[in-house]
Amino acid sequence: MNTAIDGIIWKADADTLKFSCVEGGVDEILGYSADEWLSRPGFWQSKLHPEDAGWVIESCMEASRKRLPHRLTYRMIAADGRAVWLQDNVKVIGDGDRATLSGIMIAVTELVEQRHELAEVNVQNTRFRALYDLVPVAIWEEDWTGVLETLRALRAQGVEDIDRHALVDPTFVASTLDRLRVLSVNRAAVEMFRARDANDLIDRACEVFLADRPHSVFLSALASILRGERELEGVNTLRRLDGETVHVMFRISLPDILDSAPRVVICEMDISAAHTVNERFELVTRATSDVIWDFDIVND
Repeated sequence: MNTAIDGIIWKADADTLKFSCVEGGVDEILGYSADEWLSRPGFWQSKLHPEDAGWVIESCMEASRKRLPHRLTYRMIAADGRAVWLQDNVKVIGDGDRATLSGIMIAVTELVEQRHELAEVNVQNTRFRALYDLVPVAIWEEDWTGVLETLRALRAQGVEDIDRHALVDPTFVASTLDRLRVLSVNRAAVEMFRARDANDLIDRACEVFLADRPHSVFLSALASILRGERELEGVNTLRRLDGETVHVMFRISLPDILDSAPRVVICEMDISAAHTVNERFELVTRATSDVIWDFDIVND
């Protein structure tokens, strides 16, 4: 018996699918003995998974009639009730009226499950991408690997006050920003900042943050990471690619300082209209107060 091969080696009649030899890892893979398999007519067919049995038998019979080699991936029910995925690689020995099928069944359960998980992830990613581009909020996804490397080095040097460090080292902000990579932006971001497309906005991202001098939000984010905080929100003034300023309300998801592959997501909502209304309201309020004050002086 060949028990060293990690698979089930078998032979069967090409016309009747009656097995004449089963050896290898049948007990380890499925929990059955070779004698049990060979002594019970229709054993293989009876242990096929109910959802696979029909098409597997039909496919095998058709290929056998045509004397064609074939490969099938299907499930069998193990002795303990588990569904075990097998890849069955079959070749035909002989031709004409009499032929024998010779095959090896290899357990591929882990591989199939990984493929299913990957397929599910792809489905979820497709759904996420659809939402990503549909929401009316600008979204930036950024890689902060280099930024965190800088922060860890500063912490090792005992630096705790990022704002003070930025004053002492005028090159700090620019050099740290250079280590930040924008990975993607959604459609709302492209429209908000009036870019031609996503690549245009990613390539010119530095122009967007020119209005944030001296990069107070970026410094606040760095300080928050050092304190172990995982979110930062507030309002900020940025610049569209055509030069016009835009007022935004933002929320930033912050990584842990020890993350090896940190991804930062920034969401921004355009509040320019509300900002303009507030400015006008303040002007009217001040003007009205001045008039009332002057009127009171006259009456007195």
